[in-house]
Parts: sequence; C-alpha cells; structure tokens
Amino acid sequence: MKRLVFSIILLFAAVPAYSQGSCLLQQSTAGQILGMGPFVSSTDGNTNQNALTIANTDIRIKKSGAAWVSKNAGGATFQENGWYQITLDATDTNTTGIMEISIHVSGALAVWKTCWVEANFVRSNFNLYFQNGGSATTKIVNDTGGGSGTTDWTATERDQIRFRLGIDGSTQTPSATQGLVYNLVKKNVAGQSIYIVFYSTGVTVKTGLGGTFTCSLSKDYGAFAGSTGTKSEVGNGLYKLTISQAESNASLIYAFCTGDGTTRQYTATFVTEQ
Repeated sequence: MKRLVFSIILLFAAVPAYSQGSCLLQQSTAGQILGMGPFVSSTDGNTNQNALTIANTDIRIKKSGAAWVSKNAGGATFQENGWYQITLDATDTNTTGIMEISIHVSGALAVWKTCWVEANFVRSNFNLYFQNGGSATTKIVNDTGGGSGTTDWTATERDQIRFRLGIDGSTQTPSATQGLVYNLVKKNVAGQSIYIVFYSTGVTVKTGLGGTFTCSLSKDYGAFAGSTGTKSEVGNGLYKLTISQAESNASLIYAFCTGDGTTRQYTATFVTEQ
C-alpha cells in the first residue's frame, strides 16, 4: 500500500513540470526572437508536443505589472523537440521592466518565460551622457554626416571621436590635436627619455625630422621653458627627447613640441619618486 501511494505521488509530481527561462530584450525593437518550450503532454508530462497550433492570442504578455494582453501579431512556429519560436515586435516590447510571457494551449502544459526589457539608450554608449545632461542624440559615432538639434554630435565632433578611436578621420580632419602620449620617469634622475608622436595631417605620422624638432617643458604647472635635452627620431613618427636631471626634478612634466610640417604635440609625463 505504501508503495502504491508513493507511486501516485511521483506521478502527480511529474505532471506539472512547467518550463521557465529568462531573457534580455531591447525596448520598442522589432524582430527579437525567443525560443519557448519545451511543450510537453498535459497527460503524461513528458511527451514532446510537436504539432501544436499556437496563435498570437494564445501568447499572453504582462508588461511591467500591467494587465495581461495578447501578443501583438504572429503566433509560434515549431522548431524541434517540443520547442517553438516567437518573434516579438516593437509593440510587444514597448514597455521597459519585467515582461512575463505565458503560453497554455490544449494538449500541453503551460510554458512561460520572464524577460527584462531595457531602454534602448542603455547600450548607446556614445549617444548619451556626453552632451546636454544625458539627453539622447539621433546620430551615432559611426555616422559621417552632421546631426541636428542641441544634443547631436556635430560632424566635426564625431570625426574627432572617430579619429581618437582609430576608426578613420580621413575626412574633415579634426582641428584638435591627436591627443596625449603619456610617459613615466623617475624624479631628479639624469639620462631619461620621453617620447612624442608627430603627425603631419590627419592620421599620417610625420617622419624624417631627425632631431630638428623643438620642445618646451612645464614642471608642476609652471611656465614653459625650452628643453636642453637631446632629441632624436626613433621611427614611424615616434621621436625621443632625453631630458636632463634638472628637467626631471618635478612631480609632473608637461611637454609641448613642434616640428616643421607637423601638428603641435603635447606629452604628459608622470614622475615617480626614487
């Protein structure tokens, strides 16, 4: 008798083997595909149901705690082994927060999935939080044309960003300098070198200067003074300035260098104690 009761308990425990999963969706974005399943028999809780008809009205959606509604359009299509596929559209995903999806059709146990719908701007790294207090822009950094409105990157600003990311910068060459080269030296030690990269125009490095460029140094945010150090060319646009012991006697050294036919270059040098 005990064995019979135990067998009955196991049978009923196996039947409600509902399926559940989780997912991440983008707000108001069409074409987001989800797998739903496996759909198994409501009789034995085990046999895959591969011939179900699942309409959009069978697919119920609850958005961020609101009332349940039917999926906007399109039902589910069979894939394999009791699994079906649904495609959500912009209407289905128009609300941020928790989205619950439930499907219960005749002949199969209920299947559901819990998703999180995130706002589109969460992943738009360069489109937000850099201008106008975080308002969204309509142009992205990959666009080469200019935007409009107070929050858009201008064509020049976008080109400057692209230049610094190493994407290109061949058109509308940035008017700003190409950025800093950082160095690290020890304080009050002779014979140390800092490095500078010279560009001619755009992304083209300047070669052939040898030691003919000039550099001025500012120590600890003081006035600039011409460096007496030895200058030489390393190659591929990279140049070296060997500074004196006196020139290294600071906590921060800022170099401003120029060369014939080059854009101006700045180099920040961090100094460590001996």
